Amino acid sequence: MEMERHSTMESIDDEPRLLPRVFIALEYVENEEMFNFYIKKMEDPPLFVEGRKGECIARLTVIKNISRRTWMGRERVISAQEISEKSSQVFKTLSVRKTNPTVFNEFFSHPVESDLFHRTLLRIQLVDVDKREREVVIGEADYWINSNPIHRFTQFAIPMRVARPDLGELEFSLMYQPTIGRVVAADIVATNLPSLKDTKKLVVHGRLFVKRHLVEEEKSEELIQLNEESTRFENKLMFDVSGKELPDSTIILTLRQFGQEGWSSVGEISVSHRNPSSDRLHWTKMLSRLREKHTEIHKILPAI
Repeated sequence: MEMERHSTMESIDDEPRLLPRVFIALEYVENEEMFNFYIKKMEDPPLFVEGRKGECIARLTVIKNISRRTWMGRERVISAQEISEKSSQVFKTLSVRKTNPTVFNEFFSHPVESDLFHRTLLRIQLVDVDKREREVVIGEADYWINSNPIHRFTQFAIPMRVARPDLGELEFSLMYQPTIGRVVAADIVATNLPSLKDTKKLVVHGRLFVKRHLVEEEKSEELIQLNEESTRFENKLMFDVSGKELPDSTIILTLRQFGQEGWSSVGEISVSHRNPSSDRLHWTKMLSRLREKHTEIHKILPAI
């Protein structure tokens, strides 16, 4: 397939990329009023976590006859409720193993009338598939199909925003001990949680990844006395990380609950060495039921 190449980010290769991006080729055949799109791959997908089988799909939704800007001329955010009220068509790729990059290589077509070409949005979503075949959106991007010329197949690199549902916070203290090569996560507090009516136990599960490979696992105590406003875990999570491994390390903390269906993940937060200050920490939201609004970092030595 012959196609032109275009990046939606002018300096995307000049800066470190912490968010996923999707490579997709688009074409609009005007005389046939047909919109064709080919999703190639996604780069830098979030790490898969405990309780998931590491597979994902790409969900692509074509929404027609939708306004791009407000009455004041400003570009606006399109809500899921608004999409459901419009004429839309959903396409899904086959489920594939999540790797870096994650390759889909699938082609789709959908008719788009010429008078609606300038009012058609393509919403691209990266969706995790868990062991029960449930789908959880972990990243998405919106692209108006008239943003660039697509009279022939043209490939775009589109950055994706990470899904951030508003479901509570996970606060903790982080410390690195360079003399013994250890990262310690302590004073872990889960606040503003959703209803815990059917929850019998809560636990924080920690995983250390080095170069995206699982190296070590830790978990806190299991809490039986639960408080939706504030639940504190006393156990510290300790991970052995040498100074040489630190630049390639990521720690993921997952809040898990035990209910009627057994253990399941509530949500998670991940932190890497690259963003050491509290206002620059790199969070990766991977599940649909937790949002980390604020994290207190009490102890961080210069070595981190």
